[in-house]
Amino acid sequence: MIEWIEAGLPFSRTPTRDEDIQYPKSPNLDEEMRAVFGQTFEDTHEIADGPLRKEYSKEMDVLMEEVEDDGQDPYEILPNSWLNSGDAERVIYAGNVLLRRSMRTWETQHPATLAYRKAWDTARLAGTFAGLGLVRPGVQVEMGDGKKLLIGDINQLRGVCDDCTEFDAEDIVVRYRVLIPEEMLS
Repeated sequence: MIEWIEAGLPFSRTPTRDEDIQYPKSPNLDEEMRAVFGQTFEDTHEIADGPLRKEYSKEMDVLMEEVEDDGQDPYEILPNSWLNSGDAERVIYAGNVLLRRSMRTWETQHPATLAYRKAWDTARLAGTFAGLGLVRPGVQVEMGDGKKLLIGDINQLRGVCDDCTEFDAEDIVVRYRVLIPEEMLS
């Protein structure tokens, strides 16, 4: 028989900037971004927030409904349509949209951003059951209300959200047991 291990920890922690958590400082990539793209994300705000913003947003809303189920990417279609419109203002706006999209992708995949997110998650999950690294299929938990749940039936994507589980992130895991060792799952 597999023994239960006492935990007495909240399952997770809702991502907030709680004062009791020492979060890492977000990396500033402006200089490197300027070297790569010739400007920073902040530099693109004037065009992005300009007079065409509402028109672009309305067209995007309509397009998203039109291509909802056919696999097309409205985030590619609309900027390309505007680039080919022959209207100089639309061309500039669409170019800015595509530039900002490339900048955001570059930023989210940057090693400093990835390290920051990992450190932020570590800080957020310190002192929680999820921080033990046991939120994975094959682990059974007993919650404070006595309910026993098998992780994998909860959320295999290493998390918990209020609308996809039977409990809140802050609910207490009274105890747990590893039914299937991690090495057997890979």
